[in-house]
Amino acid sequence: MVQSTPKQFTLSIFFGLLCLISMACNPLHTKQTTIDTQLHGEQQRWLGQSGQATTANKWWTVFGDSQLNSVIEKLHRQNLDLDQAWQRLAQAKAAQHRAAGGQLPTLDASLSVGGSRGHDFQGNAQTNAQYGISLAAGYEIDLWEKLGARNRAALLDFQASRFDLDSLATSLTAQCVDLWFTLIELRATQALIEQQVATNQTQLALIRLRYENGLTPATAVLQQEAQVHATNSLLPPILGRLEKSAHALAILLGKPPAQGRELAGESTQLPAQPALPTLGVPAQLLSKRPDIRALQNRVMASDERLGAALADKLPSFRLQVSAGVGASSFSELLDRWIWSLTGSLLAPIFDGGQRSAEVERSRAVLAEQLSGYKAAYFRALLEVEDALSSERREFERMEHIRTELSVARKLLDRSLERYIQGLSDYLPVLTALQSVQRIDRNLLTARRALLSHRVALYRALGGTWARSLRHHAATDG
Repeated sequence: MVQSTPKQFTLSIFFGLLCLISMACNPLHTKQTTIDTQLHGEQQRWLGQSGQATTANKWWTVFGDSQLNSVIEKLHRQNLDLDQAWQRLAQAKAAQHRAAGGQLPTLDASLSVGGSRGHDFQGNAQTNAQYGISLAAGYEIDLWEKLGARNRAALLDFQASRFDLDSLATSLTAQCVDLWFTLIELRATQALIEQQVATNQTQLALIRLRYENGLTPATAVLQQEAQVHATNSLLPPILGRLEKSAHALAILLGKPPAQGRELAGESTQLPAQPALPTLGVPAQLLSKRPDIRALQNRVMASDERLGAALADKLPSFRLQVSAGVGASSFSELLDRWIWSLTGSLLAPIFDGGQRSAEVERSRAVLAEQLSGYKAAYFRALLEVEDALSSERREFERMEHIRTELSVARKLLDRSLERYIQGLSDYLPVLTALQSVQRIDRNLLTARRALLSHRVALYRALGGTWARSLRHHAATDG
């Protein structure tokens, strides 16, 4: 039977104590319980009506526009704001790796070569050389989960940065889709105004003919001429908005404004309104909205940092091992190794209140982010409810516009009849014509607004599609 020496026994006890200490946890910190359970009960159902259609993962595809789908793919690849977000994600990943490295041992090596020249007591010159090699390893025992908390906080920050990227992609996609529909509306409005101008010019030619035949006064000709110019005056603002919208699309796609015209497409047909999607329950926004998920991760990261700040007030233990040799020649180096094993316990006694101040600051940050998390959830509910309400009211408005247009056309036909029969002057015809053309334009704007409200609804509902986005400079890891 092998007998243990006192030295071996002492080392066994030493390392056993280290193992027990390393299993300790932070006695000063109780982790924050998630507030999701509380938020689940804040609103049980939507105030607006939910639909039956299944929401597509890439929701913009429900509009059935292949050109739009291609534009969104370019947006996700080329948008410069998204590219910056990828770089921020890479920074967060590097910070997380750095924090994780704090839990690992350190090892440093050094090599030194030196020499000195002097004289002995007898005045003889002497030259001395000195060579040294040393290795030093250090490891901080994570007594109270301080290092682990910092590492977990950095990992949560990285995950929050990824959710920030997803949230930005969601917002930019909605912005791009809405801008695409605005471009279609503006082109359709341009075509409608040009058609109205042609109608007014035809009407002017007929009135001039009646005037030449003595069937209508000169005032009717002047009134219709004014209508032609008034309708023509609507074109420049529409063309200006069309150019600006094309420029904005180019910038979204990471291109200079001059390329906007070729990127904007040529369609003048707005898509049909898709069926209303199934909304689920309000609490699902907690997992489907990337901006809320980002805040959730930051709350947990702040909680971990609070734990680390509390642990910093407790004693810390560091294990250090060093080995080295010094000699006057290389041949002697291997014969003169010296090693040491030391452990140091550091307990803070007085630091001017710095650690306590950091604890209070961390508590305040956590409380702030908890409130922000709850406020963000309420804003998400508001965005969904507002989108539902706006779409419903816009649909009602559009129905009234359609009825108004039908009545206005009947009035125009009746006024034209009376004018041709000589029973009234041209003013009622002109008024009815202006009304019909104005309502036609309003109906087109209402159709685009209805689509915009649906885009706002899809954005407010969130989704997980952005998790599939990838970039050459950052990965999930």
